[in-house]
Amino acid sequence: MSDTNGWATPGGPPPQQQPYGWPQAPQPNPRWNPDGYGRPGVIPLRPLNVGEILDGAFNTVRRNPAVMLGVSLVVVLITQFVGYVVSLPLLDDLNRATQATNRVLTEQQALDMAVDLLGSSAQVAVITGLVTALGSSFLDGFLTVVVGKAILGRKPTFGEALKEATPRLLPLLAMTLLYTLMIFVGLLLCIVPGVYLAVVFGLATPALVLEKAGVGTAFKRSSLLVKNAFWRVLGVLLLAIVISWVINQVVSLPFSLAGDFSGFTTMFSGEVPEYTAWGLALATLGTVIAATFTAPFSAGVRALVYIDQRMRKEGMDLQLARAAAAPAAPPAGSTDPTPPSGIPMGQATGMPTGPTGFAEPGAPTGPTAPGGTGVPTGSGGAAGAAAPGEAAKPAEGTESGEAAKGDEAPEATGAIEAAERAKAEGATEAAKPAEASEEEKPKQDPEPPRPS
Repeated sequence: MSDTNGWATPGGPPPQQQPYGWPQAPQPNPRWNPDGYGRPGVIPLRPLNVGEILDGAFNTVRRNPAVMLGVSLVVVLITQFVGYVVSLPLLDDLNRATQATNRVLTEQQALDMAVDLLGSSAQVAVITGLVTALGSSFLDGFLTVVVGKAILGRKPTFGEALKEATPRLLPLLAMTLLYTLMIFVGLLLCIVPGVYLAVVFGLATPALVLEKAGVGTAFKRSSLLVKNAFWRVLGVLLLAIVISWVINQVVSLPFSLAGDFSGFTTMFSGEVPEYTAWGLALATLGTVIAATFTAPFSAGVRALVYIDQRMRKEGMDLQLARAAAAPAAPPAGSTDPTPPSGIPMGQATGMPTGPTGFAEPGAPTGPTAPGGTGVPTGSGGAAGAAAPGEAAKPAEGTESGEAAKGDEAPEATGAIEAAERAKAEGATEAAKPAEASEEEKPKQDPEPPRPS
């Protein structure tokens, strides 16, 4: 499968069957790393170590801060504001519970107070959980799209990333709720099952967004990629959680202390701390600032772990190198755009295609061009398939012919394409003598009679 975004699943046609005229797999040259296919974006195109994954996540944010941090700020601000509003009634229950520590309560009073506090907390948890799940689903999908583009060295705009992420919002929401429920049940039964499920299905979000997979397929893809690499994936994801937690504490703790939310200033006087709306507002503000930075980092780490596992297991580094070499947009004035994603290698371009995305390994990846117009490598090229009368119309070996050829497709970059062009020109030159002889026969003057 050929995909200008580089997100092709294994099982497609072999790479050598690529459409004539489009950029081929890059050939090694001295400028490239000896152990990979270069570094077009935030990571080198080869299996990554832990430091490169973390560095790639930070680099993605640094290269496109307006899109990643701006969207993160808006989404986190909305979700935290909703949490703040629904948490305000809970402050009264918390204050009653803390004040009750200074007096003796009957068993019934203590039970009633505990029930009220638990009921209020449950309502707040359900509402904030649903809002957070919705916001996280959109944010994870949006940021994953940006990371996928950054790997290829591209810098998408807000509109471009939003266009790709929006259709995946409902599947992402369903997957987020199901993923959270599975982990919650696993943690209730025992900590180990919850941790296991969190790691095994931890790469489902990148699979669902970048492969355009369904919820079940995304979970399956994640489990296949994590297989035989459980401890490595666990270590990287756990390290990302620790880094995010440290950033969150460093940023939010001063706001909590400033609002007396933690009771730091009242504990020396022996007074019971009181939870106030002002303190809650400052704590919420600190959380917003911290999450604005940690959300893009966490999404970047998950996406890069997913890419790393695909490069290790499916040879995705070569495919990404090919996608990075392809033009992100057709040349100005060109009527034949970059091959749309979903077209198998060897199929003609310019035909209608299905939606962009990953196909399951071994599944068909796009509609076949009508009439079998695809030109596989080694077939002699487009000129070899043309009729003899039309074979002389392409480039005549002159400068004008070469210019016309350049208007139709980008300049060839690989050895295979050069060979195809040579074959096409050979077929053209072979057709010229036959046409010339037919045209010149009637024009030959009869030989004058010799004088007697």
